[in-house]
Amino acid sequence: MGVLKNTLNRFWKALSAVCAVALAAMLQAQLQDVVGERFPLLFFFPAVTLTALYGGATAGLLATFLSTLLISYQLVPRGHFFMVQQASDRVGLLVFIISGTAICLIVKTLHNLRIRAAEAELQARVAEVRRADAAKLLESEARYRILFENNMDAVFLTVPDGTVIAANPVACAMFGRTEEELCRIGRAGVVDQGDPSLQEALAQRVREGRLQCELTCVRGDGTTFEAEVSSVILHDENHSFVIIRDITPRKLAEQTQKRYAQRLIVQEEDLRKSIAMDLHDHVGQLLVALGFNLRHLGLRVPEGAAADVPQILEDSRLLLKDVNTSIRDLMAELRPHQLDTLGLVEAIRSYGMRYQKRTGIKVEVLAGEDFPRLGSTLETALFRITQEALNNTSKYSGASKVTVVLHDAGGVSLTITDDGKGFEPQSDLPQPTGSGWGLTIMRERTELLGGRFSLETAPGRGTTIRVTVRDEGMRQGERQGLGSKG
Repeated sequence: MGVLKNTLNRFWKALSAVCAVALAAMLQAQLQDVVGERFPLLFFFPAVTLTALYGGATAGLLATFLSTLLISYQLVPRGHFFMVQQASDRVGLLVFIISGTAICLIVKTLHNLRIRAAEAELQARVAEVRRADAAKLLESEARYRILFENNMDAVFLTVPDGTVIAANPVACAMFGRTEEELCRIGRAGVVDQGDPSLQEALAQRVREGRLQCELTCVRGDGTTFEAEVSSVILHDENHSFVIIRDITPRKLAEQTQKRYAQRLIVQEEDLRKSIAMDLHDHVGQLLVALGFNLRHLGLRVPEGAAADVPQILEDSRLLLKDVNTSIRDLMAELRPHQLDTLGLVEAIRSYGMRYQKRTGIKVEVLAGEDFPRLGSTLETALFRITQEALNNTSKYSGASKVTVVLHDAGGVSLTITDDGKGFEPQSDLPQPTGSGWGLTIMRERTELLGGRFSLETAPGRGTTIRVTVRDEGMRQGERQGLGSKG
């Protein structure tokens, strides 16, 4: 493309020289009577000058050559084969050739001077830009060094293969090594290579250019600690920043908080069971005795008694029946006896029947006939999650049916689906109005078991809550003793 452009440029310059000389010849022919035939330079000299100025030295030389031919043709008598006879004509033609050549050389010199001046100006600008870039680079490096050296977290500059190029003082103190040692051992000596999350974290950084995860790190004395690792690949793709924060205090606080939460759940279940037993053993027996007394009084009303006495006794028996039913419902709400005697499936079915009678929302419980009995911890937690989900459904969803599915295959899966209006999930954090606590409680109960909680919902598409607890989570929950006596 560049060769074609240069060829066209040279063509147009040559054409301009031909046109300028042709125009000069035409003017000379038209005005020959005025200037006479002995003054050809009057028109050809300006043609050469203008051509050299606007077309360059090469075009000017071509114009000079063409003009010389035309002038010679006019000055030579016919039959002399371009040999100028008169000495004055020879001198004039020689002066014309020398002048035209000089003009072209002057134009070439001026053109070169302009190019050199432009190059000098460009070099000066480039030098100025380089000086500015160098100043910015020095300033940037100074800021980087300040941030690098004074960061409160461990900071590493690494390459993709895990080699450490630089480490700040906090990193040296955190890992108990000098910067030279950290550069020598690299990532393999800083991060526990047996951490199952490491390979996925590195793959994520390759895909997305950054990562943030929790990994197990190794100190110089061989001890390990949990760390929050953030890394980003720099623009040149040959270096990356790695920031490591020791989260051991946070993990200890989380474990302490989890133990408190576990203890609260244990105490809550114990209190529920105690109140339910007290209601059954004391209040229930008193109500039964009161019922017998009312029936006995009804059978012994004298014939002369007021006509409304039997009706009052009958109303009292009905009221007593309602109280007894309410107390049984309260006992089932606190701690259904099926949960301890018949297991999780029957407890959910019994609660679902009472829930359907109370709210009008149909509850369908699906579970295999061979669904096993689970540990007290797991059965209690799954029942409370189901109870909380059904309460949320009656309050917010506007559903007409809820399906509860229990499945056992290498763990336990609980799925609760309603056909309500659904919602747009925003955040798991409770809102100031009080909504959101139910989801938070269900999620926390699941996490205390080492399980996985998921929520699927959208406006107009109902809501599905899914809880999955693997075998190791079941064993973990039993070791923690959730729902057992403290």
